[in-house]
Amino acid sequence: MVAVVGNDHRIRLRDAKNVAVLRHWDCAPSNPSGPDNNYPGSLEFSPDGRYLAVAFGKLTLRPEPIQGNYALKVFDVDSGELVLDRYSESRWISLDFSSDSRLLAASAEIDGVSIVSTHDWSDVTRLEGSGPYYTARFSPDDQWLVIAKSAREKMLLGSELVFTDTSSWTTARHISGLRHLPTDIEFSGDLLLCSSMDHRIRIWDFDSCREMAVLRDAGKETRSIAMTPDGRTLIAAGRGIRLWRSSPRIWSDGERAVQFVNERLNATQNPAARRSLLRAALFYPRVMRRLAALRPRDWELQLAFAELLDYLGHPEEANLVAGRVRDQALDSGECQH
Repeated sequence: MVAVVGNDHRIRLRDAKNVAVLRHWDCAPSNPSGPDNNYPGSLEFSPDGRYLAVAFGKLTLRPEPIQGNYALKVFDVDSGELVLDRYSESRWISLDFSSDSRLLAASAEIDGVSIVSTHDWSDVTRLEGSGPYYTARFSPDDQWLVIAKSAREKMLLGSELVFTDTSSWTTARHISGLRHLPTDIEFSGDLLLCSSMDHRIRIWDFDSCREMAVLRDAGKETRSIAMTPDGRTLIAAGRGIRLWRSSPRIWSDGERAVQFVNERLNATQNPAARRSLLRAALFYPRVMRRLAALRPRDWELQLAFAELLDYLGHPEEANLVAGRVRDQALDSGECQH
């Protein structure tokens, strides 16, 4: 099924194959004051397909959040029943369900992030602080909620990503100093991806919060990013749509990635081919760690792993790995001092 919403404030649920309308809901706001109150900014299905959430409001670059009367609605897809109907004085910017469909994270620009239980639609907690708030996304294992926000007095220069532990709903770490307003968050394997208003998509190692790469020229006003289910393609949507393909196409599956790289390292002695494989694997620290355990006497891989550890802020472990390589080389007589 596909959900679409038009300027008539009607949400239409369509069959994905023949686009026939299966059901529709009228969502005209009861109090249409404010320029953005009528604008549905986000639609989200729960992973189990049971619920459809719609939020009103949109992300803009206005210097101050606009106050009005913005609706957040959740519908039961099978029965059509409206199961949640609430309003906020600030725009709802993003919606995300946990992977088990038990929680809904709804981010309101100045009211914080509401965590709602889908069991009885009551509030579990509300995450508040200095804002505005933008996107909030659950990690694939639901252990983290990553929130993009900025200080109200520094709309463009004070943005950060906040990592909230969902077992206690407390902040565990953050990525600060982002110079441009974040617009969306996505996960892929060990990586965290974030689009922003500077037309770039930044990629971090999730565990260490170290920046790994920047995709430039992502398109004007990139508001949404998503990985395809097979992890092969990153899609960025704004005023246009752009796609990036991963190569080799295996990185979203850690076990498959380890097997892929290990087999090819065994099959080739070509230095250029080996370096190319290792350069690709360096973007995935967990894959490199598994490879290092599998190939303790592959000195080139071990040294690359040591450099990665040092870059990610683990100098002591990096020195241990490099020391083992040096000792093994001396024992074998292949290294002389």
